[in-house]
Amino acid sequence: MLPLAVLLKKKGFRVIGSDRAYDNGQSKEKFSALKLLGIELVKQDGSSVNQKIDRVVVSSAIEPTIPDVKSAQDLNIPIVKRGALLAEFFNEARNSIAVAGTSGKSTVTGMVGTILTELEKNPTIVNGGEIRNLTGAEKFPNIRSGDQDLFVAEMDESDGSIAHYIPAYAILNNIALDHKTMEELEQLFGDYLASASQKVIVNYDQVRVHTLCDERC
Repeated sequence: MLPLAVLLKKKGFRVIGSDRAYDNGQSKEKFSALKLLGIELVKQDGSSVNQKIDRVVVSSAIEPTIPDVKSAQDLNIPIVKRGALLAEFFNEARNSIAVAGTSGKSTVTGMVGTILTELEKNPTIVNGGEIRNLTGAEKFPNIRSGDQDLFVAEMDESDGSIAHYIPAYAILNNIALDHKTMEELEQLFGDYLASASQKVIVNYDQVRVHTLCDERC
């Protein structure tokens, strides 16, 4: 959620956020940095969700009992999953690079983003994990706001949000049993590879990826 909030703010949107950790006085350094960026932080009690809010964005981990979600439902304010909203911006990029797989995707996203940055290509990067090479250069080393037409992002198959993305370049590391059944994973990853408009880059040495790519690439 943090990388998406930072990306939206840098694109000029008004961003308001709530977090139970903020209410409990935790992660003060992180929340202070968000405030300095101009992101408004409020109590997670539902009182800040009103008719001035266009959309309430939630992660897949957020329970429907959260006061902000209940307020949005009562006021008929659209509730959007994080992955779906991020995909709106990702899919607009002419050169969109997606990184997927059961494991290693944060690392590979960081590697691709670092290579492009070192080549002075000015990529936008949204990653699930921190990128060590960005530490010191960015307040939030898992988000880099650069060229909107060169977008590198980590995909998440665990909540199915990978289905929202239409990459120009689709990278697939591996497929292993995690979060969903193997049949569901093969369907999600297969559709993901088939959606790439330019190229697919896969770990062809892994048997499951090898088989799936032969069928769907």
